[in-house]
Amino acid sequence: MKIYCYSIAHNKSDVALRECVSLTGHNSAILADTLLLSGLTEALSLSTCNRTEVFVVSKEDEIPDFALYISDITGTPRKLIEDTATLYEDKEVIKHLFMLACGLKSMVIGETEILGQLKKSYANALSVNSTGKILNRSFQRAFTLAKHIRSGTDIGKFRVSVASIAVEEILKQRTEINKLNIYVWGTGEVGRATVEALEACGAKPGIILSRNPERLKDNPFAAGWVTIHSDAHAEVISDADIFISCTGAPHAVIQLKHLSKIYKPLLLVDLAVPRDIVPEVRNLKGVTLIDMDDIGSISQSNILQRELLKDQLTPILYEEASKYYTCLLACDSQSCIAKWRQEAHEILAKEVETLLSETNDLPDEFKEKFNQLGRRLMHRMLHWPSVALNRAISSNLPCADYFKELESEIELEFTKEELYNGKEIYIKSEDTTKEIKRKKK
Repeated sequence: MKIYCYSIAHNKSDVALRECVSLTGHNSAILADTLLLSGLTEALSLSTCNRTEVFVVSKEDEIPDFALYISDITGTPRKLIEDTATLYEDKEVIKHLFMLACGLKSMVIGETEILGQLKKSYANALSVNSTGKILNRSFQRAFTLAKHIRSGTDIGKFRVSVASIAVEEILKQRTEINKLNIYVWGTGEVGRATVEALEACGAKPGIILSRNPERLKDNPFAAGWVTIHSDAHAEVISDADIFISCTGAPHAVIQLKHLSKIYKPLLLVDLAVPRDIVPEVRNLKGVTLIDMDDIGSISQSNILQRELLKDQLTPILYEEASKYYTCLLACDSQSCIAKWRQEAHEILAKEVETLLSETNDLPDEFKEKFNQLGRRLMHRMLHWPSVALNRAISSNLPCADYFKELESEIELEFTKEELYNGKEIYIKSEDTTKEIKRKKK
């Protein structure tokens, strides 16, 4: 058994190349079919904005030509792929998968989006039957481990996205967010992410300000939020308890004059660069301002905290990967033992059948006893080697590789003389001095 992962990720490739090698659902299915037809036993591909990866299982030691397959499907020059790709093998694949699922190899350390993307890719592979017991077990183990890491550590506590930090700071200033009037000015990516974060924290639906609400018809905001055609004039701002601005304007669009009618505490949140709100509003009584300088310092601090956690979690995940990989090899080894025992009994049965067919004058009762003797003898002969091999497996000494080398050399055949000569068989245990003595009759 060999496991490979071919990775083209953000740490070694630019956006342009990642766009070229990105695999759509159709291309992903084609790649899986191509890999399986080439002799691989399992295949799964992952494609996100930050990475394209291919996981495979093979019975051969020869490394598949991943660059060729991806080049043929996506039309990307093979040389570009080879120059930026990373190949992981066996235990390193498991380490990489565990780190990936826990968000420790993401551009933003600890983000959870990658886990959902992995689950979706796994589900797609299952739907086309391109995975087997190795990838199934490995990905399911990675999902479970990621869940434990997320719930058992602070990796998700230190938020780093603009929207999530902004909402966290809002909650520090206004705890009863479900009772407050919230206005959001801006309908771009930051505006949408902020509304989603507010919804997740239990905020009641608010007002979206837009200079062109028509463009939102095909892609509306969260349910319950009302979009109006308006700028942030004094009457609009005065009605808000929390006013969030994230427009794409090239200059400040909220001046001191827009705050002339404030009659209650107001929390202003400026998530725009360049600024939407003039910084002098900090001097106004009853007005609190959170801007990108505040968000940036918090984000940087949280990034450092996540990096520290990554350093702490990496050796733990590596140890888990090593233990799990040993289990995979043990399963492979035990299947080899079962196969070995089955083949030995099949050989014996065939030889006994051949022998008895040459002596038709023997009574059926004797033939049955002879068959029983052969099975007992084979069981005794295989018992101690099987015990020794299972003990080696339980001691983290997988034996699958040795079986592969010896498979062609194992010959368990018996001649008439060996079966009839009545000699004694001794099988000695290395753990005790007891000898098991059995005589063929």
